[in-house]
Amino acid sequence: PTKSVWVTEGGVADLPCNLTSPLPADPALLVLWYKDGITKPIYSYDMRNEGKAKHWRNPSHFENRASFLTASLRIQRVHSGDEGTYRCRVDFRTNPTLTFTTNLTVIVPPRRLAIYTDLGVMARSVVGPFTEGDTLRLTCRARGGSPPPRVTWWEGASLLDLSSEVRDVQEVSNLLVVPALSRDDLRRAFTCQASNSNITAPILSTVTLDMHFPPLWVRLLSSRDALSAGWPYSVVCQTAGARPSAVITWRLGNTKLITHTEKV
Repeated sequence: PTKSVWVTEGGVADLPCNLTSPLPADPALLVLWYKDGITKPIYSYDMRNEGKAKHWRNPSHFENRASFLTASLRIQRVHSGDEGTYRCRVDFRTNPTLTFTTNLTVIVPPRRLAIYTDLGVMARSVVGPFTEGDTLRLTCRARGGSPPPRVTWWEGASLLDLSSEVRDVQEVSNLLVVPALSRDDLRRAFTCQASNSNITAPILSTVTLDMHFPPLWVRLLSSRDALSAGWPYSVVCQTAGARPSAVITWRLGNTKLITHTEKV
């Protein structure tokens, strides 16, 4: 059966090969490694001359990155070009030749993750301000990565949206839509996550929602007694619920009054 090996770019891959013959006292004499698309061997381990085993590597393929350990081919500093199907051919003294196949998958993490507003502007840590009733639209885009990453939206530990869309071979996106924003949505934090394997950590980007609100109410407070001419009186205007704090102005008819005190 074909074996599968997964490794991250820049890591070390060990490709297995069985050197055990079905027959007793039948040692392996020659091990040849092939890669799909390449007709000549890329690595050999020759034990036909007892006591003087010889290693050989194809200089155009591995340079000095490959070595043969006990029953495995080790590739160091793996890159995307190493991905593919490898065949290990083992020649024994008596038993017929055996062949073992391994699929090597190289994980290249996405290199960039960014969040954009519905205006196409890259979002920073805070988006907005929005007002009540607005619809929030945020697009998260991941660039690069092999295999293509899955882009998801989260709020804390809660998954909000996993409908990734592959825009082209280099970009995957996910649109988050939150309709009819309310006061409860202030400071909600949305995290975009891009991941293409369970052997690498996902990359993350988080934005926090800012909102502006009108006052919830306005009221005037004054004495209930009848007013008399020539006497000073105080009238208080109170308001609450605005973000940012409401600016209170006084008018007498069409005239703006500037003599007043304000307390937040």
